[in-house]
Amino acid sequence: MVIAVYAAICKEEGEPLCFPGTAGNHRALYQCTDALLLAKAIAWMSTQPDCGNHAFNVINGDYTRWMNLWPVFADYFGMDVGPVHTQRLGETMASKKPVWERIVARHGLRGPSFEQAVLWPYADFVFHPDSKMNVSLAGPGTPNHLGLAQFNAMLGTSLQGIYYKGAAPAVAGVVGNETQMMFISYPTVAPFVQTGRLRLLAVTSAQRSSAAPDVPTAIEAGLPGFVLEEWYGIVAPARTARAHTDRLHAELRRSVAHTETRERLVRVGADVVAGDGHVFSAHILAEMKRWDKVIKDAGIKAE
Repeated sequence: MVIAVYAAICKEEGEPLCFPGTAGNHRALYQCTDALLLAKAIAWMSTQPDCGNHAFNVINGDYTRWMNLWPVFADYFGMDVGPVHTQRLGETMASKKPVWERIVARHGLRGPSFEQAVLWPYADFVFHPDSKMNVSLAGPGTPNHLGLAQFNAMLGTSLQGIYYKGAAPAVAGVVGNETQMMFISYPTVAPFVQTGRLRLLAVTSAQRSSAAPDVPTAIEAGLPGFVLEEWYGIVAPARTARAHTDRLHAELRRSVAHTETRERLVRVGADVVAGDGHVFSAHILAEMKRWDKVIKDAGIKAE
């Protein structure tokens, strides 16, 4: 989407398609992975009798360079290839909204606004390996802090977290472009998303959210195994009589089974899971083990 919008604007203004990054990044070797090819490779490996007792590497894709891909993009859009132009699209594209709206009007296009169509700071992160992308954090040890630690660990990135005094000022930091992204629960940012001031890139639950069913999960967006969920449950003291906990569990299940209750929870971005106590206990222990490793690996300390 970044390249398509950038190319359309350049073409509209009669400019060649210049690579908007550094010369070193233009020449650097990158690895591209195609999900469809991976699926075909796994399917083939799983169905061939001769593949038994053999190990296969099916995670790596083809190697390429931007300098080889860029002429292909230019040819696709019917444009000339321009020289490498070290620029920050987050800055140069800020004034191009009228150009984009002119293109949209001419072709009768529908879809997101110019601000929602492309996250330009993310484009700079891709085209400039030395780019610094800052991430809003509501404070040390918060879920968004853990999400950033997990993100950096999985991708080998070094995105910088910026601490704010709570979720509200942290969200304001993203809205005001003091930072470029944030891991945050949907209800907190829903008003900004609905008015086009923020854009949802992905939900970090294992499945898509009923509150935003058109938004892909982080796993679907290309982060295998990335799950970050804020969950809430009801517990009782360990020595509470079983008869009391059974009664409480039954009443809670009956309550969340009501259509009105579920609809109200969905409106605030929650998905209801009415499991039993054993399942919930196992979930708590699994979460403690998973995040203990993330916290230790990232060197996060209690403050």
